Amino acid sequence: MGNRWVYSVVDIADYYLQPKYFGVHSVEFKIGSELDFLNRSLSVVRQLKSVFGVKSVDWLMPISRALILMTSPFGTSQGGVMVEVSSKGCPGRNKIYVSAFAEERGEIIPAILPSLAAKMILEGEIAFRGIVPLTEWLSTERLTEELAKRRVKLSVNTEGRWVHVAGNC
Repeated sequence: MGNRWVYSVVDIADYYLQPKYFGVHSVEFKIGSELDFLNRSLSVVRQLKSVFGVKSVDWLMPISRALILMTSPFGTSQGGVMVEVSSKGCPGRNKIYVSAFAEERGEIIPAILPSLAAKMILEGEIAFRGIVPLTEWLSTERLTEELAKRRVKLSVNTEGRWVHVAGNC
């Protein structure tokens, strides 16, 4: 996905749920577009909002829509997500990165797991309730198969090098 300026996502439920359910100390969600100036602009807005204690930036919506409309011809439909997991205070434990990337139709990446879970529930393949670890309802083989169907690549980096796990090479 390359180096790019990213910005923090507005408060979402995962900021509160993940520490509670997974025993982590902090969670950050950051996103970035292909256009660096757009990413930096949104970072500035977030910082100004924080510094001045602004609760609503609704007045920015028309400006944001116009900006998105003007910049949309310069983007692509590529998409990706990268998760970094690190453990502070545990000697010998390195950071682990997992990355999913699609050359086209990247917008589907966030919807793959929820849509697959819904399909499996409707077809009676799973009957869990609540938050369940991924490995309890979806095998690695099934995940690999579903990603490949959607032409999404999955890679893991545990020791400084990326290893391709799933999807089209």
